[in-house]
Amino acid sequence: MCVGEPGVTTVTFDIAENCNSLPTYQFEDVTKRGDPLLIHGGGQWTLHIADYRRDGSLLFWEYKKDFKSAELSARALSKIGKHPQLINAKAIVRDIHGRVRGIAAEYDTSIVQNIREATCQSQLGYSPIYHLRRLYEYAVVLRHVHSRNCVHDQLDRHSFVEIASTTLLVGFEGALMPGDVLANTSRDVLAFGRLMKDKLQDLDARHNPFGGLKNDLVALRDRCLSEDASYRPSMDLIARSLEPMLTAKLAEKDLSDDLYNSNGLIRTEGSEDLCRVLKKLQWQFQHNLLIAMLPSDVNHPCQKFVRSLLSRDKNFDQSRIDRILMIGSSGETANAFMTLHKHENEGRQSNLNLSVNVDTDEDSQSAVRKLKNSFVDGGGPDPTTLRARIVLGWYGTAAKNVFEVCRDRPRAFHFTDAGYFGSGSYFALEPSYAEQFCGEGHGPHEERAVILFAISISQAKMITLGNHYSNDRVRFDGFSEFYSGDRNTLIGLTRQHDAHFIPVKNYGCVHPVTGVKSNSVNYSYQAAPQKEATAHEIVIGSHHRCIPLAVVVVRGASVSTSTLNPTGGELSRVGNL
Repeated sequence: MCVGEPGVTTVTFDIAENCNSLPTYQFEDVTKRGDPLLIHGGGQWTLHIADYRRDGSLLFWEYKKDFKSAELSARALSKIGKHPQLINAKAIVRDIHGRVRGIAAEYDTSIVQNIREATCQSQLGYSPIYHLRRLYEYAVVLRHVHSRNCVHDQLDRHSFVEIASTTLLVGFEGALMPGDVLANTSRDVLAFGRLMKDKLQDLDARHNPFGGLKNDLVALRDRCLSEDASYRPSMDLIARSLEPMLTAKLAEKDLSDDLYNSNGLIRTEGSEDLCRVLKKLQWQFQHNLLIAMLPSDVNHPCQKFVRSLLSRDKNFDQSRIDRILMIGSSGETANAFMTLHKHENEGRQSNLNLSVNVDTDEDSQSAVRKLKNSFVDGGGPDPTTLRARIVLGWYGTAAKNVFEVCRDRPRAFHFTDAGYFGSGSYFALEPSYAEQFCGEGHGPHEERAVILFAISISQAKMITLGNHYSNDRVRFDGFSEFYSGDRNTLIGLTRQHDAHFIPVKNYGCVHPVTGVKSNSVNYSYQAAPQKEATAHEIVIGSHHRCIPLAVVVVRGASVSTSTLNPTGGELSRVGNL
């Protein structure tokens, strides 16, 4: 590790630091899928989704001709280690001649999807805040590289891949390692200064868009570009300098209260009071999110808003709350969510083919009544004309995963099961129920979190025992027809519906339809008549139909933890997917 002072730009190497070598994969056993996911600006390498005979899906970073560069990149990534802004190496890929043909990296569904969605359009139309955010992300990942005694040394605009959730650092062909004579972090800082100058072109304009931050940004840029290498700041200092600037700018210009104001989609107890206090919170920009820790005063408007929602669940013990955080939405994010909701509503009003009648049986009708009573958007002068409504739901996860879930929103990965009620993102109306699916221990010092989301629903299918539990299912008898039992072969939501709504209760080892007790099967939570239900699940087909509002972090054992899953099977549905 670096043992110099924080401001020193020359790395002092600890040669004794150990670095585990990467395993080797055989190039001939790597099968690429389709076209490249990403092509380097200079054509030096391509990134593919691929399969390996023993390891399943992976990302293959392939070098077509320059095998020496491939070896250097693998060496650097092995040394640098894992980071959310790196395509993390898991093996070196060699051909039968022993040449390094590329790097096998861990398959990351979120990164793959974000790369696919990334556009190749010019950045000239992007906002100054966007460029400031990207510079901060550049600095954060370079700080990690430098902390591992490595220097990238070939930084330019092709070294960074800007995707929706973050910025990836690539191109380690020229990386300098411990023992290299030229291994000096100031070279990266100088290159960063050039990128900063390019991204913040309006900084020297008379009417610059950064207001009071201009002088600080100019000073930081000029220090990075200094001819005197000893005067250039460390990457750690750069990141720590940019973070408060970005936070201040986002909170000042980009923090939106549109969800809560008089024209917003959330109209419940205490929601309008949020408008006058949101921008007064002490916001921080972390993990590409605006986050604010709430004051401990339970009479604070934000505390009252969140706690009033928690109080609707009699099983949730608020005395276990350790802290509550508000998640801020930028104007762009809030508007995207609200616009999607508005278009769904207008489209379904004008196109009757998009509307489907609800089943008329009593279980379906009672479930519909429960769902309607959960709407929080006020409904306007005539709620019967609305075809898209807002529900507040909870998502449970381990505290360490909170910011990733808030940033990327719950996805239909189904790492722990095949989706009991169809493939999608799962939420619960009850925070105590969502908490039980956090996937962590329940000791007195364990932290878990439930995240409050606003969810847009336009056509929900009520899942009931009578309509969706077939007697013809031999292998998965007692489970809904939407459960495949195979995480790789998921069953989608009902045709013409964007959501499922399910009143549930825990049947344990008792068959939910026949009532026969099993000696080997734990049915856990399955659909139940509304009058018997102890919780309610919501499944949405698209993660774009939800937006995070707040996080409640709790300690101590949750209610009925021991009855959640007596046989220890994998049942993490409402969260941690």
